[in-house]
Amino acid sequence: MIAIIISILISFSGLISAEESKKEFETEEYKVFRTTFFSLYRSGKFAESGQMLEKNLDRFPAKRANLAYNAVISYLKAEQPESAVRVMQKALDRGLFFNKYMVGSPLFAPLKSVKGFDRILELNEAKRAEAQKKARATYE
Repeated sequence: MIAIIISILISFSGLISAEESKKEFETEEYKVFRTTFFSLYRSGKFAESGQMLEKNLDRFPAKRANLAYNAVISYLKAEQPESAVRVMQKALDRGLFFNKYMVGSPLFAPLKSVKGFDRILELNEAKRAEAQKKARATYE
């Protein structure tokens, strides 16, 4: 369920093919990783799940958007908004962006008080607008 929501809420400025994504998703290594994450998250160990995801953003390139989103949500649930903003910056640095409905949602409200979040929103919007110029689809 979370993976479906994530796929809808996060966009790439540079897409990885569906074949690459499927191949990576089906590896035993990723299955173990995903199971460990869900175990931590479901047990309420949100800070630990956020740390795990953040440390592994580059380990599974085809799942980077999912990992970034889940890390942000984990840190928000752990009441660590500064860590959530740090992950958002890392995602932007890797060419990802968050759609405007997500960053404008009440879920992200705690981030508004974090120093530097305004700049994250500016960078995010610039990346989204840049991707929009290149795509036929609408990235909102």
